[in-house]
Amino acid sequence: MNPGPMERAISTILWILLLVGGAWGWQGVVVVLGLMALFEGWKWLRRTRELVVERNRPCEHGVRGAAAHGDLCSVCQEAAAREASSAAGRALEERQRVEAQLAADRARLLAQVRVPEFLRQVDPRAFELLVCRLYERMGYSVEPTRYVGDDGIDGFLRKDGQLTILQCKRTKAAVGAPILRDLLGAMHHEKADAAIVVTTGGVSQQARRWAAGTPIQIVELAELVDLLKGHMQEADIVPADFEVSGECACAKCGKPLRVVHGRRGRFLGCTGYPTCRYTRDIPRRSRNWRKAA
Repeated sequence: MNPGPMERAISTILWILLLVGGAWGWQGVVVVLGLMALFEGWKWLRRTRELVVERNRPCEHGVRGAAAHGDLCSVCQEAAAREASSAAGRALEERQRVEAQLAADRARLLAQVRVPEFLRQVDPRAFELLVCRLYERMGYSVEPTRYVGDDGIDGFLRKDGQLTILQCKRTKAAVGAPILRDLLGAMHHEKADAAIVVTTGGVSQQARRWAAGTPIQIVELAELVDLLKGHMQEADIVPADFEVSGECACAKCGKPLRVVHGRRGRFLGCTGYPTCRYTRDIPRRSRNWRKAA
């Protein structure tokens, strides 16, 4: 129990008297010490009485001492048991609600990465045919080429009297300037009006600078996903039995992971950074970034 204002004031006065009591001689000091002993005894008696009153305080049902010891009253015990059960039920419901919300958020986030993850994993030939179907939906007349010996051309697109050659790169590597130079040469060889390169990887800044001013259109993964979702149903893109691997989602928040080029090399980082700082090493089988999967 903390001392009240009156107790603190009396204690301060007694200590002051003790300090100046030396001027009265040893008799003054003895008197002050006696007063201090009486004061401490009074405080002890007061606090003991408060403890006794608290121990004997009845509960709302009139049972003496049950306010401090609920086991003295059967009605209080039943009420406490009901409250504990209710609290446990509320805690369980809250935990289930949070878990359900986390599961729903994770499912929603995994659904968002379902199409891009499928595009990264699909067979390269199936990827080419899927892109050809996309451009058919976009109003082009499409002529796919054979898979082997296609000279870097995966399809001929015709629309409004113009010929466009299509090249598909289902790869994790970056498309560089040499690939675009070869594509431009193939375009001139076929006497085409334009060229389109569609890639699931990135395009280097050097390649972008080189392609500026040329009739080459670059379609990267994010734009490809938007085009697919804008012209096709997801069921026509991703097989029903395809499941997103947990490797592409954050283990903490479920958001998609992205490749980060750090000072010590590449690693996977959460797209929720800086709120989420989850990272993971890139699996060894994926470290050879210059090989098309």
